[in-house]
Amino acid sequence: MAYPTIPENMDRAAEAYATGKIVVVGGFHPGHSTNAVAALTAERVHANLFVNATDVDGVYTADPDKDGNARKLNRVTPPQLRKMFGEGQMKAGTYELLDLLAVNIIERSKIKTVILKCEPSAINKAIKGEPVGTLVVV
Repeated sequence: MAYPTIPENMDRAAEAYATGKIVVVGGFHPGHSTNAVAALTAERVHANLFVNATDVDGVYTADPDKDGNARKLNRVTPPQLRKMFGEGQMKAGTYELLDLLAVNIIERSKIKTVILKCEPSAINKAIKGEPVGTLVVV
């Protein structure tokens, strides 16, 4: 189901997406986070789903490793994300879960976005439209 190689730039990502396969991208714009690059790519190709696979199973009210009262949110809006992550810097490697540039791109493009743990079963559920992780409601 996935494109066999990871595109090295936005044009290659668009070509890969045109094949109808699932496209995985990382960072190919120095100074931007992989989240921002992936959101830009999803916007460019008019993707119907942006899956942000990360090291946690969704967006929490606080860092679950530091706060025992943190609870996972099933749905969140871009304004809520900006409020949660707004104090972080907007440089690659300095954001918490999602940087503000990615949030802004998701909002302006109205891209259906799911933030989930990077596990094949979770990604498969998201692709099938099953509830998993945190849905960003735009």
